[in-house]
Amino acid sequence: MDLVKCILSIILHIFIILNCIISLAKITAVIAQATSDPVFLAPLDNFTVPQGREVSFTCIVNNLGQYKA
Repeated sequence: MDLVKCILSIILHIFIILNCIISLAKITAVIAQATSDPVFLAPLDNFTVPQGREVSFTCIVNNLGQYKA
């Protein structure tokens, strides 16, 4: 009976340790994503327009974070 309790205790401790490792990995991923700088996902093309004319660009940016308008 003591052997069974010992084995169950070891299994429980392994489960707790694995759960902590998984939680830490998730927290690290969230922090890394939150602290990443914005990244343009596609390059912008060059456009030539006459001076004084307006031009607009469409860009896709990842990790805007606090820069969102």
